[in-house]
Amino acid sequence: PPLHAVRKLPWHVDVDLLPEKFYCKDNKWNPGYDNCDAPEDDWDMADAPVKFNEIPLEEFKPGAKFDVIRKDRDYYTEATTLEVDFESSVKRVYFRFRGMQDKWNEWVEAE
Repeated sequence: PPLHAVRKLPWHVDVDLLPEKFYCKDNKWNPGYDNCDAPEDDWDMADAPVKFNEIPLEEFKPGAKFDVIRKDRDYYTEATTLEVDFESSVKRVYFRFRGMQDKWNEWVEAE
């Protein structure tokens, strides 16, 4: 039977560019975990959300794409930045989510 190892994808990895069948050797972003003998990655929700404090705010500009967790969801959805508001007391980014109607566009607060 095939061996399945859990590998976390960093936010910057475009899943659309990964091969249809992903093997441990395809893990280019985490040296030492590019083989199935390496221990599995632990899932940690602290790794999941887009971390505004780790991404320079100037990268959030119209047209930029990110993997974002929508409000009340626990999974990523690819999103395109439509608008930013860093002038208000609450910094936020307005995203359009891939494959969804405009009515689902959403402001996401910068943490």
